[in-house]
Parts: sequence; structure tokens; C-alpha cells
Amino acid sequence: MTKITLDDVEYELEDFDEGQQNILQEIQYNSNVKKQVEYQLHSITTLGSILVERLKKSLEPNAKT
Repeated sequence: MTKITLDDVEYELEDFDEGQQNILQEIQYNSNVKKQVEYQLHSITTLGSILVERLKKSLEPNAKT
């Protein structure tokens, strides 16, 4: 039996009606999208930092690009 815990209360997923199951699926989908967006933001932030460092190095005297 699969359970879910909300605010320290356990619920049996088998007891959920169709509407509750749909809401849970939306919550799970939202969580997955959030993780993807957080990963994308982290990747973009990292790339931005790399590019700034590359630009700074290229602006140093006698820099080789």
C-alpha cells in the first residue's frame, strides 16, 4: 500500500478519489518541472560565470584568445 504524508499525516493513495489523484499528479508534475527549471537556472548561471571569466582573461594585457 502506497502512502503519502502531508503535514505529518499519512494518507493511503488507494483511498484517494479521482479528483485527489489528479491533484497529486499535478503536484508531482509541478515538482518535476521545478527541478528541471532549477537545473536550467544553475546551468545558465554557471555558463555565465565561465563566460565572464573568459572575458576578463581576454582583457588582460598580453592575453591570448
